[in-house]
Amino acid sequence: MLPQTARLRKTKDFKEVFGKGKGVRDGRLFLKARVVKNEGVRFGIVVSKQVAAKAVDRNRMKRLLREAVKYCMPDMRGGHDIVLVTLPGFAAANLAEAKAQVISIIKKSSLAKP
Repeated sequence: MLPQTARLRKTKDFKEVFGKGKGVRDGRLFLKARVVKNEGVRFGIVVSKQVAAKAVDRNRMKRLLREAVKYCMPDMRGGHDIVLVTLPGFAAANLAEAKAQVISIIKKSSLAKP
C-alpha cells in the first residue's frame, strides 16, 4: 500500500491534475501529470465502471496498480502529482503485467529518473 503522503485523496487535487496536467496514453492506460512545488510524488488511480462493472474487479485493478506504482516510485523524479486512468479494455491479470504497463507509461511520459 502507498503511504498517505504519496496518495492523491481530495477531489480538488484530482481536478487540478486533470485541468492543468499533461497527458500520455500507452495502450489501455492514460497518465496525467502536473508539476507541483513539493519534492515528493503523489499518485491517484481511477478505474471506472466502463472498465469493470463489478466493484470487486475495479478494486483488484486499483490494488495491482498501486503495488506496481509503489515498485516504480524510487525510480521517478519528484515534484509531480500523477493520476493513472484505466481505459475500457484494460486488463492486468497479475502484478507482473501491471508493473510492465506502469513502467512503460512512466518511461513514455519521461517521469523516470535518467
